[in-house]
Amino acid sequence: PPAPAGQSYSIYFGGAGAAGGESMTGYLGSSQSGVSVAPGAFTTVDATLQSAGAITGTVTALDGGAPLQRVAVELYDSSGTSVEDASTDANGFYTLPALSPTTSGGYTVCFDPANAVGGASTTGYVGNCYSNVEPWHGAVFPPGTTPVPVTAQTVTGSIDAALSTGGAISGTVTHDGSPVANAPVFWYGPGIYNNVLAITDANGNYEAIGLPPSTTGYTICFGAS
Repeated sequence: PPAPAGQSYSIYFGGAGAAGGESMTGYLGSSQSGVSVAPGAFTTVDATLQSAGAITGTVTALDGGAPLQRVAVELYDSSGTSVEDASTDANGFYTLPALSPTTSGGYTVCFDPANAVGGASTTGYVGNCYSNVEPWHGAVFPPGTTPVPVTAQTVTGSIDAALSTGGAISGTVTHDGSPVANAPVFWYGPGIYNNVLAITDANGNYEAIGLPPSTTGYTICFGAS
């Protein structure tokens, strides 16, 4: 519908799907505020999109080197805010495009293998953050991560990960001999911040894979359904 006169608007130009120009790494969005509209007239609002950067890499299994598909790749800025994500393909390859260039420090890249497919492991893989610092459970970064700087019109490549084989825990929750479904199973230990380990199924069974090996052990607790 026509824009009412006498109002001002904010106009946003998205760069994520932009095609054309010289950039091979996408473009950043741009906005203009305070745009006025006059009756019976067109208001011209132009935009110049700045070139973005990109990060690419490959995720493999540490044991055997097989590519891992469906690993979630999470990107965080210097404040720890999630800004982009991707998933690895059948070759373990991923791309994080259209990224704002960094002026200092860089991005933190972390790898979540909860849904990973590939490799020889039957007990999952342990998540980590670049450069192969583990474990990572989707919350607090492990100490010793390597920031990844990004430059406009440049692909920062070989930001790879080799995920180690995890362990697994399984069991059954019952009450007076009958299975308890939908019961949350919690785990506690050093560096564990996302404490929900699993939820029991209709038969009271639960299974959790991809756990970091532990010599001191974990504390497992069971909640009511």
